[in-house]
Amino acid sequence: MSSEINCGKWISQERGNLFFMDFSDLPFVPQRAFYVSSVPPGEVRGEHAHHECEQMLVCVRGKIIVTLDTGQERTEHVLHAGETLFHGKLEWAELQYYDDAEMLSLCSTEYDAADYIAKYEDFLKEVNCHEK
Repeated sequence: MSSEINCGKWISQERGNLFFMDFSDLPFVPQRAFYVSSVPPGEVRGEHAHHECEQMLVCVRGKIIVTLDTGQERTEHVLHAGETLFHGKLEWAELQYYDDAEMLSLCSTEYDAADYIAKYEDFLKEVNCHEK
């Protein structure tokens, strides 16, 4: 289940802005990270879920609208620069990018193509199996 764990903080100074992250509040130890940039305005990325991987999504720049779907409930979260969102396993995610947005994702697992659920229908079947 998603939650707004805030692991990042901006410090503004005359010399410039500093963004730092404290991983002590993360429910996992990051095993991998990836960065997304240069997404055309309004374009949607993500559109998948994971069997095991959990992620901390960090909006580095711009605005990202994150829609998370548990199979029972859809929630929408608007992230601006410096804001974070926890994205749990077995949550379908769609990320829409605006204002030259950039996103950093910290992941609980190493990359594994078999961990991805790429079709929404398959995701719903998987969620229903876990609920029974």
